[in-house]
Amino acid sequence: MNVKYYETEDGDIPLEKWLTKNKAAMAKLFAVTQRLKDGNMSSVKWLSGRPGIGEYRVNWGAGLRVYLMQDGDEIVILLCAGFKDSQDKDLARAETYRADYLRGKKYASGRH
Repeated sequence: MNVKYYETEDGDIPLEKWLTKNKAAMAKLFAVTQRLKDGNMSSVKWLSGRPGIGEYRVNWGAGLRVYLMQDGDEIVILLCAGFKDSQDKDLARAETYRADYLRGKKYASGRH
């Protein structure tokens, strides 16, 4: 499966910015990315109250969450990440990013 990071029109990648502040989570995020590339979606929970948004839970630290969407059958877009304590704020951000991506104003980067 092809995995990309959500990228703004200006070329910013919110997930990369988050990782610069949470360097300890980098290895965990790369492991999540690899599992998704291998087609393993078993840890993704599609959120009924947030259509189109999936949550990948990592049992590590304060409860790492990676929020994603799918674009077709072969592409996963990683939108943002956070911890359990910032879940509501992170989900709201993921919804905004997804809506922007779907409107065609934003892009996805294969860089990571």
